[in-house]
Amino acid sequence: LLDKIPNEILLKKSFDDLFGENINHHLPSYLIVIYKFFGLWLISIGLLIFNYVYITRLGTQSSRISFYLVLLIILTGIYFLVFKFIPTSPFVTILYLLTILFLTSLYFSFKLEE
Repeated sequence: LLDKIPNEILLKKSFDDLFGENINHHLPSYLIVIYKFFGLWLISIGLLIFNYVYITRLGTQSSRISFYLVLLIILTGIYFLVFKFIPTSPFVTILYLLTILFLTSLYFSFKLEE
């Protein structure tokens, strides 16, 4: 588990204690299903975005602005969740990388000619 330590800090309980209690016997299986569903959801949304970008090439200024506005809202929400609940997570580095990629894409999208 990549972010085990930040999650244990958030829960104020070790995973061994959490999964060791009798009532939480099936919790690991439940979490696996939830994470698989979440992963499928992320992949599906990503494929839809890639397909939209491929087909439209974001040809108009208004489509680029609306697309980047939605991505900015999503990125801001991720920043809020990560820094509020798991600030010691190794995913913070990935979040910074995503921000750099977002800003790079935004910069070059304004360089495109209509």
